[in-house]
Amino acid sequence: MNIGVISLNEGNFQAPPAPPSAGPTPPPPPPESPTQGGAAGEVNVLMVVLAYFGILCLIPFFAEKDDEFVQYHARQGLTLFLAEIVIFVILMILSVIPLLGCVIMILELFFWLGVLVYHILLMVKASKGERTKVPYISTYAERWFK
Repeated sequence: MNIGVISLNEGNFQAPPAPPSAGPTPPPPPPESPTQGGAAGEVNVLMVVLAYFGILCLIPFFAEKDDEFVQYHARQGLTLFLAEIVIFVILMILSVIPLLGCVIMILELFFWLGVLVYHILLMVKASKGERTKVPYISTYAERWFK
């Protein structure tokens, strides 16, 4: 039977356990980040989100020249932004046509709402480390910016 720090079975004195060290405890390891589609490294979430945020796509395009994953999304975001400017100009021209203008303006509202939702979807997928191909846009992005 053990009572306190004396062992009655063996008759030997047992030293008390060492007190916990008075030094600071090491910080816990940082949480793991998603990888770049299976490649080594971490996803630069801020830069891939900016890649699909309109004109701000130029920030990762010029700032992260050495990160291929960020460049992929920045090229795709820039091409998407340029395509949206062209569509905006075409819709503005069509909206001044007298009878067609009202219909175009209503359709334009739903179109831009869909564009917003698609941009958010692309941001979420990119922040998880996925390379999403946007129909037609990805093809032009690869062709123009390589």
